[in-house]
Amino acid sequence: MKIIMKLATVTLSIGLLAGCATNSDIKKLQTQINALDNKTTQATDEAKRATEAANAASASADAAASSARDAAYQAQAVNEKLDRMFQKSMQK
Repeated sequence: MKIIMKLATVTLSIGLLAGCATNSDIKKLQTQINALDNKTTQATDEAKRATEAANAASASADAAASSARDAAYQAQAVNEKLDRMFQKSMQK
C-alpha cells in the first residue's frame, strides 16, 4: 500500500510539473502566434500598398504610351503635310 501511495505521489507530482510546463509552452506559443499574426498583417498591408503602387505605375505607363502614339501620329501627319508642300513647291 505504501508503494502505491509513493507511486501515486510521484505520478501526481510529475503530472503537475508537466502540466505547468505545458501551460508555459502554450503561453510561449500563443505569444509567438500573436507576433506572427501581426507580422502577417503588416506583410499583407505592405503587399496591398505595393500592388496599388504597381497599378498606378502601370496606368501611368499606359498613359505615356498613349501620348507617345498620339505624338507619333501627329508627327506623321505633319511630315505628310510637309511632303505635300514640298511637292507643290517643286511643281512650280
